[in-house]
Order: sequence, then structure tokens, then C-alpha cells
Amino acid sequence: MPTQQPQPIYVVLPPTNRFAVASLILGVMWLCMIGSVLAVIFGHVARNQVKRSGERGDGIAFAGLLLGYIGGGIGLVVWFSHPLRDAWEHLAPSFWLGRW
Repeated sequence: MPTQQPQPIYVVLPPTNRFAVASLILGVMWLCMIGSVLAVIFGHVARNQVKRSGERGDGIAFAGLLLGYIGGGIGLVVWFSHPLRDAWEHLAPSFWLGRW
């Protein structure tokens, strides 16, 4: 009696959303705040598309969003703290800053 070999099962996964991948890449790169802003935009677009179409990539889009918001926050802190530090150095007496 010949034995029958089990047939391989092929699973076709839906494609990964390209906006989600772009959001993650831009969130990692930051690109002087422009990357962070684009990561947030692409991340929101990707999450909406994933919900509507059933594509994969919701977690990737969320990671891109998270990195975009973190990078944007760090960028804003650096952007606003530099002029404030310069103004403080000019306005504060020198002994407050440790310069005798």
C-alpha cells in the first residue's frame, strides 16, 4: 500500500502597508524634525488604511507614530531650550552661573 505524503499548506498573508513602513523608517531617522512630522502623518494614514483594508502593519505604524512623537518632542525641547539658555546667560548675574 503506497503512503500518501502530506501536502504542504500555503498561507497567503496580506501585504504590509507601505505607509506603516515609511512611518517606522522616518521615525527612526528623525531627519531634523521633518522626519518626525512625516512619521506621525504616515503613521496615522497607515493605521486608518490598515483598519479599512485588512492589511498588516498596525504595530509597525504604531511604532512609527511613537517614535515620531518622541522625536518631535525632543526636537521641540531642543529648539526652545537653546534660545532660553542663551537669554538666561545674558540676563542672569555671572555668579549664579558659577563664573566668578
